[in-house]
Amino acid sequence: MSLFPDAHVDTIDLARIDLPSWSGDFASHPASDPASAWSGTSKVLEQSDALIAIVPEHHGIVPPAFMNLLLQVRYELAHKPALIIAISATDGGAYPAAQLRGSAAKNNRICWIPEQVVIRNVKQMLQEDSLDSVASDYRIKSRVDYALKLLHLYQHALCEVRASGVIDHDTFSFGL
Repeated sequence: MSLFPDAHVDTIDLARIDLPSWSGDFASHPASDPASAWSGTSKVLEQSDALIAIVPEHHGIVPPAFMNLLLQVRYELAHKPALIIAISATDGGAYPAAQLRGSAAKNNRICWIPEQVVIRNVKQMLQEDSLDSVASDYRIKSRVDYALKLLHLYQHALCEVRASGVIDHDTFSFGL
């Protein structure tokens, strides 16, 4: 990352790992099985200070694998900033961002920052060699850089929140 040369980035590719499906039963949460793919994924999320969620639009919604991940998260992402980057093969892309903001933070307490990036027609943008594509590419790159700079600021601010001693997941376990 040229913006933040000292940043350490871990990638969680949900297409390559086999996370168990969330059953809704805390007694059978995948954390109880140290051999499951959840153990390593949970550790990466726990050690992170921020999250960049690159979410492809899947028939107008967030892909089920990503929602499954968020359902399994307990406090690994609590009070950590996250940036939504929604991508679409067509003119869409806004629905996944709206879905994540509306229903993917209550129990896991992830903090979606106010900025987001929507990359539409991603295949054409990455393959075309026209002036329109160059202008679009510059605009998207500028938008991503701007959002990453803000995420970096939120990352530092929310580190202080997590270190404050105020957070009490035992008393207020489900965000209500």
